[in-house]
Amino acid sequence: YVADTGNGTIRRIVVATGAVTTLAGTAGQLGSADGMGGDARFNYPHGIASDGAGNLYVAGGNTIRKVAIATATVSTPIGSPDRVGVSLGALPASLNDCYGLVVLPTGDLAIVDSLEDAVLIAHP
Repeated sequence: YVADTGNGTIRRIVVATGAVTTLAGTAGQLGSADGMGGDARFNYPHGIASDGAGNLYVAGGNTIRKVAIATATVSTPIGSPDRVGVSLGALPASLNDCYGLVVLPTGDLAIVDSLEDAVLIAHP
């Protein structure tokens, strides 16, 4: 799985065949909307990580998006697209400009916020 930043989509690549399909988002239609498959919108997604339990987490802008691989359902567990700046506390909280993330062994997310020069830890 890769975040196709310029097209605002999450792509699935089958390494053995080279086949590329779109899991979520619609190419060229940027924004921030939860939904299934092509109904979801991403605003320049960057980092992507898997929790090993069938979910992808996608960093981009002020949000962390969750994609359930089996259903291609996209939700926003962390951040708000219309709220800028880090606010600590209960989720969804807010982020400033997240570019990367990793799922830690605890299930928490380590999120790189480039404008804050910080790594934030959150439990989705």
